[in-house]
Amino acid sequence: GRICQNCKIAVAIRDHTDRATLEKEMARISAKYQGTFFRLDTPDVEISSAHIREWIRDGETIRYYVPDPVREFIYENNIYAKGTG
Repeated sequence: GRICQNCKIAVAIRDHTDRATLEKEMARISAKYQGTFFRLDTPDVEISSAHIREWIRDGETIRYYVPDPVREFIYENNIYAKGTG
């Protein structure tokens, strides 16, 4: 509850969720936790953290799927390297 009360939360549609369903759930959670939620109007990108981990382990690029600073942090700290994460 404290996070919702102290932050503005951005919500993106995932897995082809119906907008009306999302709006209803945002209103319910906002009332329950006294939070502020904003819907992001972004394309539905079928990427998950599991995909990112798999691509890194397989040596494939994640360049166009995560921001450069995140990508650099992942590689510099060997996050998701073979045998980790």
